[in-house]
Amino acid sequence: MVGQMKLLCITALVLTMPNRIIASTKYDEQYRNYNIGVIGEIASNSTWQLEISYHWFPIQYVGVGASVGLWRQIEGDNIPATDDWRIKEKSKNAMNGFLMPSIILRTPAIIKTEDIKFGFITEPGMMLNVPYDKVYIENTNAVGIPVSDTKISCNKGKWLAFNFRVGIYASFDNISVSLGYVFSNMDIYKMRRNMQYENIKFNDYYPQKENIGGLFLKISF
Repeated sequence: MVGQMKLLCITALVLTMPNRIIASTKYDEQYRNYNIGVIGEIASNSTWQLEISYHWFPIQYVGVGASVGLWRQIEGDNIPATDDWRIKEKSKNAMNGFLMPSIILRTPAIIKTEDIKFGFITEPGMMLNVPYDKVYIENTNAVGIPVSDTKISCNKGKWLAFNFRVGIYASFDNISVSLGYVFSNMDIYKMRRNMQYENIKFNDYYPQKENIGGLFLKISF
């Protein structure tokens, strides 16, 4: 009988221990099971990116969620054009909106002061771009003066891309700031490569696809 009581007590302790650990972690680390973030990026393909994210943390160091955002090319070379037509100024730089589901993995504090905690963070995700793009063409006369406009659109191209961030974070109060490196295999000309005008293929003007590297800054609340 005494042996059975000990067994019951041990079983009850084991079953309640996870809840005790989680409760203790929440108290000690001021753990909150969600965050809202604002992220900015500058990448090697001359693009900037801005997004807003929401992640839920079922456990303290693992979060699942998504972000919505916009990326835009800062400047571009090798713009499709001939003596009879050219892409209008407002259409020269590629841009697109996206939804990006992602997972956040962060370490416990590696360095801790009285007010600030530092650690490492990584965020792999899949970028789902809007599968559509359009450009406006200026038809010109013999001296290069625009005489008419034409719109070309396309919904064929690789709209899915892998995105990976890794960096360090600093957290204080209810704010966390992350800074680090971002890698992506996104092709910013993914839709435009399939466009053509007057039998001129746009893909012949654009550079080959290259993987993207850059820097990101994220502020979470």
